[in-house]
Amino acid sequence: MKPTKIAALVMAGMALAGMTYAAAGQRAFAHSFTEDESASFLVNVMAAKVHLMLVGKNLDNPEAALAHIDHVHMIIDDEMLNEIAEQNERISADIPAALDDLAAMVESGEERSVIIGQFREISSLLAEAVSVRIDSEHVSDPHVQALIVAGLADNALASYEQAHGLGEHMMDDGQVMEEDHAMEGDHVAGGDIVDHDAYVAAKAFATLAKNTFYREHLVDEGTEVAHDVQSGLVELREAMYGGHSVEDVTVVVHIGVHEKLREAYGLEIEGHATSEEESGDHMDEGAMDDHMEGQ
Repeated sequence: MKPTKIAALVMAGMALAGMTYAAAGQRAFAHSFTEDESASFLVNVMAAKVHLMLVGKNLDNPEAALAHIDHVHMIIDDEMLNEIAEQNERISADIPAALDDLAAMVESGEERSVIIGQFREISSLLAEAVSVRIDSEHVSDPHVQALIVAGLADNALASYEQAHGLGEHMMDDGQVMEEDHAMEGDHVAGGDIVDHDAYVAAKAFATLAKNTFYREHLVDEGTEVAHDVQSGLVELREAMYGGHSVEDVTVVVHIGVHEKLREAYGLEIEGHATSEEESGDHMDEGAMDDHMEGQ
């Protein structure tokens, strides 16, 4: 049975489970996992790298490249920088300064080789930030890794919605603007793509989610449901590359990925009991760094 045919049944099941689901065309928050600071930090670093990759892809379009640098600033915000500063003030100061230098290079039309060198500098700083902020044992914890996969899937869905002209955008004055519009753009099976960069980001996040799951061998760390997570992540990536509807992709994220992650790794969803309580293309971070430099 196709996802579009089961969407109503899925939504009904989610409602019965006490989960919330937004109306069609709105951001859906079917799962709100209890946050883990390490997982959130690592997801933000990966998200920053995705947008840095998009800077590299838009060097011939300075306005778009600068918008992605601004997005990195929004991801690595004051709160995140303060967390880094608690461990290393130099890194906390160097990251925004390096991003500002990158913006100046883009604006001035600096040679590509120089900009690539700046990408490497920023990537190195982000790696330092992870090393001082995150305990190495925590990074390898299956529970944390499962939360990272969940966060990457969320980012994939948010970017996919933005690609279709849905969701939130940040305006110049810092205000959040809801968008729901149709413009001419790339046509895929699920409708017109109005923001190509967001579509590229969505596919990158979906690939990162799948490859993080595979790289960390999470299928061996969870319950037998972990195999369903693996299938869900493959389905998510295929759905995005195939241009399926936002509704179909939303179902895959929340049912095929998030719900299965919850079952397989005992992730806590805010306001819900854990399962234990109820019963009693290759793109990893290294490849992304290479991709940024190769633009």
